[in-house]
Amino acid sequence: MECDRLFKQIIHNYGHQLRYECRTIRTKLKYIFTNIINLRQLIQLIHRDYRRSKCIANKNPNQCRRYLQLANQLFYYRPSSYRKCLKYYHKIGLLENQFKYNIL
Repeated sequence: MECDRLFKQIIHNYGHQLRYECRTIRTKLKYIFTNIINLRQLIQLIHRDYRRSKCIANKNPNQCRRYLQLANQLFYYRPSSYRKCLKYYHKIGLLENQFKYNIL
């Protein structure tokens, strides 16, 4: 599903940057998978952290533009798509496997 692909792409491409920009990204990602917050709320937090990182945007505008574009694509998905995406990630145990070793 498209939502799944975009979410994985953001995490894969910008996991290190997210960790640097937002010290609580691990907690935020964990909250998604325990339904404390949803993807829309995570993307809002990503947007906030992006806006606060002016020096990174100035150093690498193309990368940050792409980052914001991906966040925008996820931000505007219907809530039903978020729920399907959450169920999918619960099912494959992505939090325990990929996040634990790749970005956390």
